[in-house]
Amino acid sequence: MTTGYWKMTYFQEGGVDRTADFSAYRFKYNTDYSVNAVKNGIMDNHATAARDQLPQIAE
Repeated sequence: MTTGYWKMTYFQEGGVDRTADFSAYRFKYNTDYSVNAVKNGIMDNHATAARDQLPQIAE
């Protein structure tokens, strides 16, 4: 998951489809559990999350 950039293909919050809010972003997940959000080639945000706060991805 830490290789390359990821895009949000679907995001729902409180029953509301918010996918369009993230369509311009690409996300880079780092080994230190930080996430870089990149929009139009510019890093827009840098956030961290505790390991137990990260969403679980079905394999």
